[in-house]
Amino acid sequence: MTWSLWGVPGTLTCLVALTAAVVVLRTSPHRNVNRRLAGLLLLEGIFLATSVGAIFFVESEAAVRVLSVVAMSSLVASSLQYLALLGISIQTPLVAPFRSKRAFWVLMAIAAAGVAAVVLRPAAFVTEPYSPGWAPWNFQFAGLGQSVTQLHGLVYLYGFLAAVAAYLQTECCETNRRKAFWFAAAFGTRDVYAGLSQLVYPVLRPVEFWGDLLYNPGLAIAYLGYIVLMSYGVLQAQLFDINLRIRGVLQRSTVVAVIAGVFFIGSEILEALLPIDDAVLGVFMATVIVLLLRPLQSVAERVAARILPSSAISDERLDARKVDVYRAAVEGALQDGVVTDREREILLRLRNELGISEEEAARIQREMTMEAA
Repeated sequence: MTWSLWGVPGTLTCLVALTAAVVVLRTSPHRNVNRRLAGLLLLEGIFLATSVGAIFFVESEAAVRVLSVVAMSSLVASSLQYLALLGISIQTPLVAPFRSKRAFWVLMAIAAAGVAAVVLRPAAFVTEPYSPGWAPWNFQFAGLGQSVTQLHGLVYLYGFLAAVAAYLQTECCETNRRKAFWFAAAFGTRDVYAGLSQLVYPVLRPVEFWGDLLYNPGLAIAYLGYIVLMSYGVLQAQLFDINLRIRGVLQRSTVVAVIAGVFFIGSEILEALLPIDDAVLGVFMATVIVLLLRPLQSVAERVAARILPSSAISDERLDARKVDVYRAAVEGALQDGVVTDREREILLRLRNELGISEEEAARIQREMTMEAA
């Protein structure tokens, strides 16, 4: 392994993608949209690491050959996974062909066939590793690989248009509009840049310096914004206290960061000035940390409040958010004019989880039925 600054953005974005995949899946593992989004984030994290990230740290040419095949395979699979996610995550006729279970399995079968083709004939998709000068090795997509990349760009632009259409068509329920907004913002952050850059890949990528700059760190940064917005948008529709949870994480991380800084800096200074052993040093630094803990907590609360000033959600607002989410679920069940037994069971479980009374649920369903009519 070696060091290359060019690999840092892609590697960091990969770690964010994998972390977001775990969080999204653990938040609500029984939801199809969570499972498909987690799968997409996993594939995109692998693609980022093996194409514009950690691959630039690898010194072995043989290892880079393997990573180039993994990168191409993950790109093929993520295109189909993205279409599968679009089919169930946004409400617009543009993605209706990908909404059924049959469509999902057809997409997965195509993805598997594509990955098999890449593994069996890698020379048709990627070039041999070469030394770019700023990293030990790099590679480019070639032949069928360029066609796959351009198709991936078209899929991204299609996803962006579908997300914008869904937002413009969403009228009822604040939760649905909020979710549609976050999806459009997330897809726009990534799809416009990544879609266009991959669509013109055969022309852009070979350009000296600018091709590397726009495609490697540029692509990683575009993915980073999308991953954060997409994950927050999905979780906001499922976690009523997400801002409070994020605020708590910010408070804890601020305290931990300051404590770590105090311990490291203090220990280095003391070791340089005084001949004391590790045990005495540890006791002394622990005493300092205990004395600073309460002031640090106050600082952390102020930091979190400044970043998320609206996160102090009142009980009334929390109840309103729960009702809003239940209304959105009822609206989805009434889209075809009939509430099936399976949908009734899901609504009942959701009502119990949200703590909504039977009378309130009946009132909401009556209102939504009238509006649907």
